[in-house]
Amino acid sequence: MYRTDEEPRRSRCELFMPPMHRQYLLMREAGFTRGQIKMASVEAKRAAKQREKTSRRVVKGLQPYDEMIEKMNRRLSKLGRGGGGKK
Repeated sequence: MYRTDEEPRRSRCELFMPPMHRQYLLMREAGFTRGQIKMASVEAKRAAKQREKTSRRVVKGLQPYDEMIEKMNRRLSKLGRGGGGKK
């Protein structure tokens, strides 16, 4: 039978780990510094914010326009560098 020997899934409260305990584990057990943890947290928040922004634009139907603008910017940057011409 499929997965009959596994433990039952843990509940949401069993999965929760207080932030201070998580930081303690990262510092003591994994060897990270507070600064490294802080920088990783800032990067994760920035990425989440960007995903949210992208998601909102997709829902509004603006994604094709964003892609056109990105494509034009890439071409313009190639022209500015002097590369991009075919030989």
